[in-house]
Amino acid sequence: MTITVNVETEWKGEEFTERAEKAAEAGLGRVAALGADLAAQSMPGSGATAVPGPTGRLVYTPSAPGQPPGVRTNRLRGSLTWDRLGRLRAGFGTNVRYGRFLEEGTSRMAARPYLKVAAHRLKSRAQKEFAKGMARALARGSR
Repeated sequence: MTITVNVETEWKGEEFTERAEKAAEAGLGRVAALGADLAAQSMPGSGATAVPGPTGRLVYTPSAPGQPPGVRTNRLRGSLTWDRLGRLRAGFGTNVRYGRFLEEGTSRMAARPYLKVAAHRLKSRAQKEFAKGMARALARGSR
């Protein structure tokens, strides 16, 4: 007795590529938003303090060099956002002018990085997010 099995395949490369790119775009958005959140979360209670001075007026003490910036007005932390930068590209950051000076430092002030720290923390999470997204896209394509 012989059992014969016939298999037919149909190439749907363009359809798969389209699904994979949509999954990657969605993943990029989630990862960039998470990066902005991580940068904002690094700031609360991260060093800056305001205590009453001898005259009763608050005296500000900045965060230590190398630590995320302290929060005085919440302007920087509130400005952190993300955006799509093109096909399969996204980023997160701030449009507050002094954000760059805090991130990179100046000739008179050491850096208080918050974006690079968030990007570093985000790296492994981004890889997991993309792996999940691609697995979902592949699963949808096999039905």
